[in-house]
Amino acid sequence: MDEGRIELDAPVQNYLPGFSTQGHVVTVRHLMSHTSGLHSYSDLYARTGRQPVPRDAVLDTLQRHPFDFPPGDAYRYSNSNYYLLGLILEQVTGETYASYLEASLLEPLGLEDTGYCGHDGEVVAPGYRAVADDLEAVVLDEAHGYLGGSGGLCSTAADLVEWQHALASGRV
Repeated sequence: MDEGRIELDAPVQNYLPGFSTQGHVVTVRHLMSHTSGLHSYSDLYARTGRQPVPRDAVLDTLQRHPFDFPPGDAYRYSNSNYYLLGLILEQVTGETYASYLEASLLEPLGLEDTGYCGHDGEVVAPGYRAVADDLEAVVLDEAHGYLGGSGGLCSTAADLVEWQHALASGRV
């Protein structure tokens, strides 16, 4: 946006011409502020047993599912918003979201241990879940690049501190 290639109040179709919003006008600003009314595709991910969901399946679901509310009428967090923003970024830059993220943010900030979960060389601390009266280690062993702009990044505490410094100092 700083480069003037994406307009906040432009309809999503300006950047994703084949994407249907069922007659609603959904803008980039709606996506960024979680006021688009688009239903979250997260339930689709849950139905697949947390397996990667192909882009076409996500887009088909978003275009067919009724809106939760008219754009601009309410706020509801939805991963669908940032998924579409990632696709818009890809359209505008001609790069994959992961490549753009790496070249424009991660490398310049020196965040060497941040990227999509499952990337090569990753050292991951396990999470834990309660099982009966015990804790069971859960290691994320799948790549999450298919989540695009909606999530799937992993980092280290040191990189997160550096990210916070970058945010606080205006470098981002």
